[in-house]
Amino acid sequence: MKVELKVISGPHEGQAFQFDSHDTFLVGRGPQAHFRLPKKDSFFSRLHFMVEVNPPHCRLTDLESTNGTLVNNHRVEQADLKNGDILRGGKTQIRVRIQDDDIRATRRQVAPPPGSIDTSGEGPKVAEAIKSETPVPTPASVSPLEIGPYQVEREIGRGGMGVVYLARHSSGGDPIALKTIRPDIQASERDIKLFLRESQVLQSLTHPQIIRFIEVGQDQGQLYFAMEYVPFRNAAQLLAERGPLPIPLAVTIASQVLEALEHAHAQRYVHRDIKPENVLVNDDGSDVQTKLADFGLARIYQASRMSGITMQGDAGGSLAFAPPEHLTNYRNATPVGDLYSVGAMLYTLLTGTLIYDFPDSVAKAVLMVLQSDPVPITERRPDLPSRLVDTINKSLQREPASRFETAAEMRAALVGWT
Repeated sequence: MKVELKVISGPHEGQAFQFDSHDTFLVGRGPQAHFRLPKKDSFFSRLHFMVEVNPPHCRLTDLESTNGTLVNNHRVEQADLKNGDILRGGKTQIRVRIQDDDIRATRRQVAPPPGSIDTSGEGPKVAEAIKSETPVPTPASVSPLEIGPYQVEREIGRGGMGVVYLARHSSGGDPIALKTIRPDIQASERDIKLFLRESQVLQSLTHPQIIRFIEVGQDQGQLYFAMEYVPFRNAAQLLAERGPLPIPLAVTIASQVLEALEHAHAQRYVHRDIKPENVLVNDDGSDVQTKLADFGLARIYQASRMSGITMQGDAGGSLAFAPPEHLTNYRNATPVGDLYSVGAMLYTLLTGTLIYDFPDSVAKAVLMVLQSDPVPITERRPDLPSRLVDTINKSLQREPASRFETAAEMRAALVGWT
């Protein structure tokens, strides 16, 4: 299964780009573009449009280009593409080819950009091929009282991927947190098995600051993850209750997250979705305990075909804490990307605001992450010590090589503020 974008007219006629997994593709004249048009095509903007691909799905977003992007001769802001569509910008035309048995079921929709974004990462590849391609039926509903071998007691949260319940195994035992995910597309048995196989590796990640992963399974097409239940509030809830946090508390939270990352990065795990909602905090006035949740789940799910197209969701969510390279090098998450996210989270915990004043549109928000520097933290909170400001600024550098190299190095820079 592939998506091919082939140039059929213009300066690069004949050039083709193929995608067989979840990825992003930037087109324009600027250095960040994956398909860089020559300067002589002056009708192209520096970043003209972006295509998100997750075969067989393909979505185009015009990036506020001066002369617009056309799909089948109609100017669009955003469009879900189908096989045979012709994209046009400047003097260049690109044909979309979707190689899949279900091409005929793919329909294009043209709509204004939603006021939200989300990005996520890619999990490790599985070498063993699984032959079954039988579609998994999506049930009208799954009993809210029983999911797999677990008895649900009550809902305790909702996130970008699904609902979280407090539950217990039918044989008894301690309560667990049961996260459920319903695939955004009808998934084949092969897709499900690949996803479950990749998710199993999370069981090997054990650390006091990381929520323990118990098992993953499926029930009537619904995926579920059983995890350690920790009755803490997340950092976003703490921030909503208290407003900007005191320096010692905010730095302690960030330092404990970095301690978890130090352990995980040593085992070649990258989280890729660090944000206040994924950090659980117990602050009883005498001691602070932090647990990092969803380690690797978003990364593995978004890499799968089941996630569909993901450039959607609250702009104050994952995108607000994602480094620029998550858009320009979507498939390759690195540890220094996690460190950027910790810096962005610490900025938010200290100020109560995001590192950018995000606009409502997808295109403007993406361009802001790719091209603009964060609002200086001293404009949000002038009382911060200069050494702490320098630490946060270093973590938020646009170029990965200019950031801290390791979680241990960044954590050492925060010593003295707790």
